[in-house]
Amino acid sequence: IKLMALQQKARLDSTYGPLFKQLTQQLNLSPAQLAAFQNLLVQKQAAARDVITAARDQGLDPATDRTEINQLIAQSNAEVDQQIQSTLGPDGFIQYQSYEQTLPERNTVGQLQQSLSYTSAPLTDAQSQQLIQLLAANAPQSNSNPTSLRTLFGGGSNTPINDAVITQAAGFLSPDQVAALQQQQATQQAQAELAKSLRNAAQGSAPAPTGATPTTGSQPTGR
Repeated sequence: IKLMALQQKARLDSTYGPLFKQLTQQLNLSPAQLAAFQNLLVQKQAAARDVITAARDQGLDPATDRTEINQLIAQSNAEVDQQIQSTLGPDGFIQYQSYEQTLPERNTVGQLQQSLSYTSAPLTDAQSQQLIQLLAANAPQSNSNPTSLRTLFGGGSNTPINDAVITQAAGFLSPDQVAALQQQQATQQAQAELAKSLRNAAQGSAPAPTGATPTTGSQPTGR
């Protein structure tokens, strides 16, 4: 149990660390309030996993029935969100919601920060914030849903980098930073193509439905 708690804490710090810092510095959140908030985040994610498990038991598929599952998660989140608001206060809760809605964008920018961290052109905090806002403004609508599966488990999700983001980012990034952003875009696109190919291959290897007309082999001649 202690090991699981440590793992959960590490995941929270990885995903929400900047928010924890922001809340403690700007709102003077006490250690007890921060611990309570962290426990509620763990509870919220656990409740979402329980919803997904129950949905699968009922025949719902997260890949094809995402809207229905998101609605169920939203219902389960309502009570926890009330407790989070009570813990953080109105201003803190607004900051939390804003941060959570941009988790995929923050993950994307975090990858760029890492790739530039050992170069002569690292991202500044101001550039990172500008890029997060730019990605959010150009993100697919599903990314901005705070109850979506991508956002709720945002530690592993990213926002796609499109050409409009590249063009606008050139206004506040250096040429070397833009080049790194373009390379990240190319990597995203290659990963998407690979995932698509794997899906197509999996579908192509699925057994034919019972009663399907054969497409190979000899056909009756009618003689």
